[in-house]
Amino acid sequence: MLRLKASQHCEGCPGATTEGEHHPTLELTTECPHRCPHCYCRHALREGVRIRPGLYGEMEGCLTVSQYGEPTAVGRRLVEILELIAEAGTFDRIDLQTRGYRPDLAARLSELCDLVMVSVDTLDPGTYERLHGGDAERARSFLERVEGGLVIRSLFLPGINDDLPEELASAECDPEEVFVQPLIPFGDAVKRLERLGLNPDRYNLVGALLDWAEGFEELGFRVRFPACWIDSLERALEELGEDVDPRWLRYAPEPGVPRPRRSFLPLDEFLARLE
Repeated sequence: MLRLKASQHCEGCPGATTEGEHHPTLELTTECPHRCPHCYCRHALREGVRIRPGLYGEMEGCLTVSQYGEPTAVGRRLVEILELIAEAGTFDRIDLQTRGYRPDLAARLSELCDLVMVSVDTLDPGTYERLHGGDAERARSFLERVEGGLVIRSLFLPGINDDLPEELASAECDPEEVFVQPLIPFGDAVKRLERLGLNPDRYNLVGALLDWAEGFEELGFRVRFPACWIDSLERALEELGEDVDPRWLRYAPEPGVPRPRRSFLPLDEFLARLE
């Protein structure tokens, strides 16, 4: 079995265990040009959650931009904001989370951020259109223009993206890691994904996820996992005993509604404090 190593993104995160909070996050928009059936932002909005532009959490540690919406959808305003943050030096690290909608911004974003985490669940044009409602070549172009700190975040969707390791190997990019993610079943995401081919018997099976992750490693990629997922797996094994084969365990969280639960600082006030 793969040795489970946590992503760079998890370093310094209070949420590296299941009991902590995530890094502070800067939210800029809930808008997104994609229509992913597993999107927790859309689920949160459907449940009446209000996500306002600004900082959720404290002005310290490592900053994630962002968890809701597509940050590159705000265009060059994203670059301007990141320039202010980088110049201020308030945070230990800046991690951008994006689906790579604006390839023309990729090079500059990689200069301003320590990690550019690009969510890539498929690069097959037909599958990308069905899954995300967008253009796979746009995502590929973004990947190939990132000049450093590239992390590819890939969701395990068996039956839909089994060939992603080979697809990424064909892209002209050199990620520091492939950050393998289990599916978090917000709302009716599993039912929506089943209509696109998701195997309902495998998506939450630990062994199936690890087999898929090994496919990346065999092609020379560095594979990493969420620290909180590793922590929950280790806790389960401690409780169940040494005789249990972890590959047959199922990851079955009850995520509820993804709403921010930390202190909030409006965007204009946050930017003023950087000066």
